[in-house]
Amino acid sequence: MAMGFPDCICLWPNKGFAAIEWKRPGQKASLNQAEWIERLRSMGFAATVMCDADVALLWLRGVGAPFIDRPLATLPK
Repeated sequence: MAMGFPDCICLWPNKGFAAIEWKRPGQKASLNQAEWIERLRSMGFAATVMCDADVALLWLRGVGAPFIDRPLATLPK
């Protein structure tokens, strides 16, 4: 993989694709990581930076990733 490419690639049937760069809370993506996220978005792919797994699951649902028998999390207040 190229330097800065997202940590997690999610694939699902019917051409589903999403990329997640994981960071600790308060940590920012590097320049290379931010460039990859923007490059993927500019090509029409879902790509983001996340630090919370529950929020990431909500985001994945929002971009069309299928989930079976997993309760929907709620965003932290």
